[in-house]
This record gives sequence, C-alpha cells and structure tokens, in this order.
Amino acid sequence: NGVPHIIQNGFGGRTTPSIVSFINGNDAVVGQPAKHKFSTHSESTIFSVHQLISRKYSEITEIVKLNSLKLSEKDDHITVDIFDKHYIPQEIATIILKDLKKTAENYLGDTVSGAIITIPVYFNYIQTQIIREAAKNAGLTVKRLINGPAAAAMAYGFSLKDDKKEQIIAIFDLGGGGFNAGVFSIDEGVVEVLSINGNPALGSDNFNRRIVEWLIMEFRQENDIDLSDNPMALSRLWEAAEKAKIELSVMNTTEIDIPFIAQNQSGSLHVKKIISREFFNQMIAEYLVGIKDCCLKAVNDAVKARDAYSRKITSINDIDSVLLIGGATRIHAIQQTAKDIFRKELNRILNPDEAPAIGAAILGGILAGDVKDILLLDAVPFSIGIEIFGGVMIKIIPRNQTIPTKRSLIVTTW
Repeated sequence: NGVPHIIQNGFGGRTTPSIVSFINGNDAVVGQPAKHKFSTHSESTIFSVHQLISRKYSEITEIVKLNSLKLSEKDDHITVDIFDKHYIPQEIATIILKDLKKTAENYLGDTVSGAIITIPVYFNYIQTQIIREAAKNAGLTVKRLINGPAAAAMAYGFSLKDDKKEQIIAIFDLGGGGFNAGVFSIDEGVVEVLSINGNPALGSDNFNRRIVEWLIMEFRQENDIDLSDNPMALSRLWEAAEKAKIELSVMNTTEIDIPFIAQNQSGSLHVKKIISREFFNQMIAEYLVGIKDCCLKAVNDAVKARDAYSRKITSINDIDSVLLIGGATRIHAIQQTAKDIFRKELNRILNPDEAPAIGAAILGGILAGDVKDILLLDAVPFSIGIEIFGGVMIKIIPRNQTIPTKRSLIVTTW
C-alpha cells in the first residue's frame, strides 16, 4: 500500500542474521537459531559467507585464521567442508535466500518469485553473477541488485519525499563483513549516487578477531596452553569477544568471563579478563584508519564527479547529513570516527539494521509501478574498459559514472 513493511521471521525477528548451521549432513538452520548453535557446532556453522564468494584462498587469510571451519580451494573457488561434503559459497547463499523466501511466502500467503538484493559496493561482475545464480537456485528472479549505501539513501530519500530542499548526504555503512561509504544527492525525490567506495577487509568481524587473538595470547602466557587449536574453545572466545564489543558501545569497561575453557594437571582453567574501551580502540586502530581513508576517497570522488545535474561539492563541508548504516555503527569508536571525518553530528533517523532492506523494498515498489515519486540514479562502482598489450587496461567508462551510460572507443590490433 505504498509503504515499505518489514516482515518478521518465524522467530519474531525483524532481521535474519546471514548465518547457516548444519545439524547433520543434510539439515541446515538459518539466522538466530544458527547463531545460537555456533558455540557447540562451530565447525559446521558459517557466517560472513559473502566474504568467501569468488575469492582465492590466499586472499582470506584473516578469515581462515582463528576459524573452526575447514576451508579449502578447489577449481579456484573457496569451499567449506562440513560432514565430508563440500559447499561452495553460493550454495550457502542459496540456503539463506530460500529461508527468506519462505518467510515472505508464509506472511503473504502467496508465492514469491522475484527479489531485490542488496550487495556490498566492492562486489565485481563475477560476484554479482554468483548472487544471481544463488537466487535462481532458491527460486527467485533477481529484478535488481543494489549496493547497501544506495539502498539506504533510497530509504532516506523516501522519508524526505515531501521536502523540496536539496541535500548532500554521506552513508557510513559498517557490517560484520566489510565497510562501504557513499556520497549522494537527494533533490525533489531524485536520489543520485555521486560516489561509492568499499573495502571487504574492514568489517567488524575483524574487531572480534582482535579480541580473540588477545585472549589467546594472554591465556598462553599464563597457562602455556594454546586455545587456537581447540574449536570449542575458539567458538566460546568468539562469542565472548562479540559480547564484549557490544557492551563497550555503552560501557567504559567490561569483563570477559569464560569458565572451564581448558584443563591441565592442576584442574580446570578459566578466562577472566577486564577490557576497557580505550584498550579496545587501540586494538582496532588500524581498521579505523582504513575506514577514514575509504570515506575520504568517496568524498574526493564525489568532488571530481560533480556535473551540471548535481550541486557542486567542493569539499567535505558541503555534506549536509551523515547516516550510519549497519549494526557495527553502534560501536562508540566508530561513531566518533564518523564525527571526526565529517565534522558534524550524525543523523539517526534510520534504523541502521533495516535501512538497506527498506531501500530495496522501495526500489521494488518503483519497478512494480507502485511508487512513483522517487527515482534512483545509480552509478557504476568500478571503471570499465578493455585490456591492451602488456596487460594494461584502457578505461572507457570511469567508476562512479551515472548509469545507464554509453561510451565508445575505437582500437586496433598491431
């Protein structure tokens, strides 16, 4: 009826974590139940699967490190080995999409055959095709792929549809699997992508990993036992690290208490550590620098991309509003980093967990003809060109060019 609506899943949640846990060789659970099984079935529970799509084993050293999953490489594809079966990432994505499809069908009482899917900014052509294949295997036709920041900008633009004033906004999008940034113009219902940038190595899962590494090092020094070789201990450390990360968003210090994590000749051993927000910020400092660089690149690209159809952006000061997207943006250090980069207070009008889904729903309404007062002018996230002698690429369409677009170039052989 012209308004996007979030459908609750079968467990009453408005969002479904993209986590899959295999109970045995065939049955799989998705979402919150899978997350609950991580501590006892870490070797058969998969999260952040999009980080594995179309990447080589050598590119995912951070993911492999301190991971209970058995990851291998076959035919240039990462595989997850569970119960003597080999799963490629798109098979895991298919399981997640089937679960979401079922949720929608149960609510609507009708068959759902189409989908708008949000993807990371940094996904290339091969990765987007893999997502389309996963959707097809789930019984869904992809009507449109849209990156997370653009979807969030659509949601914000929809909330401003009666406001005629032009705004330049920045989207600051941090999830577990990566960081995305974008600069957008919103003017009388037209949402234009001025620039987008992303980095899969800056996700908040890395924050958990830093805490886990510290706990392992401290425990090894105190007890001469390496917990990284124990899958059950690793999963408990990971859960404790995530809990500590969340608590440090609202507290200056928190206690990590994991009883009976190991045993030696003296008896049972426990993990009991106090971690401060200041120490946590030091752990993730390198990622904060990377996030800042990503944002500044997006702003600089927006300045270079200004044209007759957009208000001129001469500097970062021309950005009117900064929106935080993704659950990890609740972290105190992340919010402070966003404030320091853009030098203004943060806009909290959108739910950071739901904004991309709301934007995707609005785009679905546009394609279905139900929403007519908002338009998205998307941009290509990568430069497109041809390879010439010596492996050099000649750019034909530069990144952040508004699409659809058409350019031609005549080349010759030697």
